[in-house]
Amino acid sequence: MLSTHRYIGSLVARILFQPIEESSRVFFSKSLSVPSSPGDTDKEKLALKTAVQLLSTVLLLFTYFLLLLATFLPPYLSLATALVLPPRYLQTSAPSILRAYRFYLPTMAYNGILEAFFASVCTPSDLKAQSRMMAIASVSLVVTAVGGSRLLGLGDIALVWANTVSMALRALYAGWFVQRYCASRGHPNMINWRALIPSLGVVVAFAAAAVCTRWSEAGYAGVRLSVMAQKGHVAVGGVCLIGCLLSWCVPLLYRRMATVF
Repeated sequence: MLSTHRYIGSLVARILFQPIEESSRVFFSKSLSVPSSPGDTDKEKLALKTAVQLLSTVLLLFTYFLLLLATFLPPYLSLATALVLPPRYLQTSAPSILRAYRFYLPTMAYNGILEAFFASVCTPSDLKAQSRMMAIASVSLVVTAVGGSRLLGLGDIALVWANTVSMALRALYAGWFVQRYCASRGHPNMINWRALIPSLGVVVAFAAAAVCTRWSEAGYAGVRLSVMAQKGHVAVGGVCLIGCLLSWCVPLLYRRMATVF
């Protein structure tokens, strides 16, 4: 059962993220292969700035993806699984495992794009250092999986959380490498990690949506799991989703118009 859901989760992740990772890796490799010579300082800086801007944009998009999953997946997972999964699966650990994927998938996305940058510019010594970090991540996976399963009683879900922790460690290491790489090129402030956090308005909108959708879910507890029976719950989710998207898109459009006019 768990291996099936892990396969499905990995397949979804590959379909969603692998094209982004591969195209980003190609872009990073080409743009950051500018020869480092005294006459090409400005060209090298521009190439690095372009690569970092792309990296920052993708990371911010993945943050919005995380917010969407964390806000809307839990209150609508029961309805969604009832619509797409056979009834016998609803009595297994499948819904709980799918619920845990709301953090696993974004963490995998973060790790993928950051490691794409790493793979584009790393040296043999960087690869050796990364291999030591990978060993630590592997140990953390085993410890988290065993501890979560036996000590916390999480069962199959523990392995999903263990993979999430392992991916997070790898992503943090790759992020530290990006920071160090920029500093080694004389631009320690090239990447601003705080800029990857959504604005306060967006965070408030998603927080309000999380409260409203969970309140709606509680109100429809015990109601038959079908779209028609829970049309009010679905409508609340649709309105909240539109509100969240507007909180994100409207400021972007305003800034774009401000730069034009």
